[in-house]
Amino acid sequence: MVRNNWSRQEIKLLRANYLKMTHRELSVAIFPNRSKKSIEIKLYRLGLNRRKKWSKWEIDYLVSHKNKTYKEMSNGKLRGRTELAIRLKALKIGVKKVWLSSQDDYLKTNYTKEHTKKIAKHLGKSQGAIRQEARKIGLKKGHKTYHIQLQHKKLTSNLGYILGAIKGDGCVRPYTVNFAVTDKDFALAYKKAVEEQFGIERKIRKILPSKEGHKLQYKIKIGYYDICKFIKDFDLNKILKASKPIKYAFLRGIYDAEGSVGIYKKKIKGITFVNTDNPLIDIVSKILINLDINHKIYSYIPKDKTKKPYKVISLQRKESLIKFRDNIGFSIKRKQDRLKLLPKNMR
Repeated sequence: MVRNNWSRQEIKLLRANYLKMTHRELSVAIFPNRSKKSIEIKLYRLGLNRRKKWSKWEIDYLVSHKNKTYKEMSNGKLRGRTELAIRLKALKIGVKKVWLSSQDDYLKTNYTKEHTKKIAKHLGKSQGAIRQEARKIGLKKGHKTYHIQLQHKKLTSNLGYILGAIKGDGCVRPYTVNFAVTDKDFALAYKKAVEEQFGIERKIRKILPSKEGHKLQYKIKIGYYDICKFIKDFDLNKILKASKPIKYAFLRGIYDAEGSVGIYKKKIKGITFVNTDNPLIDIVSKILINLDINHKIYSYIPKDKTKKPYKVISLQRKESLIKFRDNIGFSIKRKQDRLKLLPKNMR
């Protein structure tokens, strides 16, 4: 990703206007190519502190209007103060948001029916505040149930791909399976496999970068308990006894997530898979052996003691690279393009 460095002219404009406008206004009016977060980070790095002391009337207003949302205050009388600044000041002086009986009644009626985001928007509160108040008055949301059928449990190429992708870039919890990647084509391949395997429709949600230098992510969530439990409890050793297409699909999923193609002077030097999970490394190695794909395993201990030791499975021989290209490959175009550097007539 190419970093968009700040020019001297931009820094000059920022210094001249940061006290006159909010971060959002700066982003819209002066720096349309800069995000609000990017402007906040630059101000911090330049040592430009825009905080000013709270006046007595501002504090009095905050205390007397605690039924209003922070957003309403920021857009109204406390214009120039961000929502976060108002929230922190309220916490500091001990101002607690008061829940009206009508708001509690609405919450009791709709908490189990509506999405938390929709309730928060209607009541003018954050989703965190909604959940906290729900716990306080004893409300609980039921988890979505999905009675998984026998045909959905069948070990297919789609399920093999799903398991491989999740092992690399997924997070399995009791009630959710989260999958977030930076390659859209990878997300689409995973989405298609999930929908075909389980007969459910999934949406891809874009996650904007939280920090400068981070990439846009594509997230797919499975929120059905039965499916989550099935994936969590699945024994990967079953793949060792499965057909070749299923083994190929599992490897494609896991190499899409954690695999890479090493290039040196426009020539492929090897295909690697890196992971800290030793049992997973063993299973991938056994599958490769079963498919007669020669490989080597290297162990590494990082100098940084806070990082875990990891292992690398490396395919280097010509025969192994050919078998990987012809039978496994990648769903991600940028990785597949690297694989194309192998001559087509290479046998």
